[in-house]
Amino acid sequence: ELPDGQEIDVKRLSRNTGTGSKQFANEVQALPTLRHKNLVCLLGGLLEGEEKILIYEYAANGSLDNFLF
Repeated sequence: ELPDGQEIDVKRLSRNTGTGSKQFANEVQALPTLRHKNLVCLLGGLLEGEEKILIYEYAANGSLDNFLF
């Protein structure tokens, strides 16, 4: 939860994702501009060494994985 009370989801990417640092940074810059009722909004990301973390708005109904698998 953020200081303003907004709930968030934090996703830590595997170091073996194959996503390079430059590609990750480009996606973190571009994805927050996408808006669609079926997409969870990416709020930001953090790249620290090989650590890649994505911060999304909270999805109250759970993840798509819960419905598919």
